[in-house]
Amino acid sequence: DYIEKDYIKFMYDKIIADNSDVVICNYNRVYDNNIQKCYVDKFKIENFITPSAWNKMYKRELFDNIRYPLGLYYEDLGTTPKIFMLNIKYSKVDEYLYNYVQHNSSIMHKSTDKIFDIYKIFDSLIDFAQTKKVYKEKHDELEMCCIFHVLIGTSYRASSHKKFSRKMIKDIYNKVISNFPNWYKNNGIKKLDFYYRFFLRLYRYKLFTLIFILLKIFGKLFTRYR
Repeated sequence: DYIEKDYIKFMYDKIIADNSDVVICNYNRVYDNNIQKCYVDKFKIENFITPSAWNKMYKRELFDNIRYPLGLYYEDLGTTPKIFMLNIKYSKVDEYLYNYVQHNSSIMHKSTDKIFDIYKIFDSLIDFAQTKKVYKEKHDELEMCCIFHVLIGTSYRASSHKKFSRKMIKDIYNKVISNFPNWYKNNGIKKLDFYYRFFLRLYRYKLFTLIFILLKIFGKLFTRYR
């Protein structure tokens, strides 16, 4: 990956001007043949859908009691939502300052058993929210985050796993409903793109075999999740 030459200046000037705890920028997904601009809006920020560490600048004291989990995938997902659950003040710059290079050999494009580290990550997020006594307040945001990163994201990654099966799809669903049994009522779903909403509707009616078949055949339709 690489940053634009004024990355630090834009971010630092904004965090100082607004006296924010965190400042966020837009970013580019850089493919071999094209660049996709990714705009980070308020919905994505506040529902922890864009937890990446690299398009943010933070005040140091936020990490006095929060650390990135060692040895697990999704370490940013296990950290950024915790920071935002502290009700910090954030700002955003509209420039596209970070370049996120996409290639098939990257960690998040590999489908090994480590993709299921996400279950431990979500357990830690829920435990953090309960410890900080903000679980009720942050329930909907945590639920939307789980919908996006587990039901959608883990399903997509699991489709490339060598042991991909209908049972794996069902296990993903069961993990979600164990914490969020009424996930399909989350208002945030309405703000997702159509193909995500369609995919989630299949989960809503427990059409696991159809989900399995579609992901097995058309998994590449979900490459935008990357």
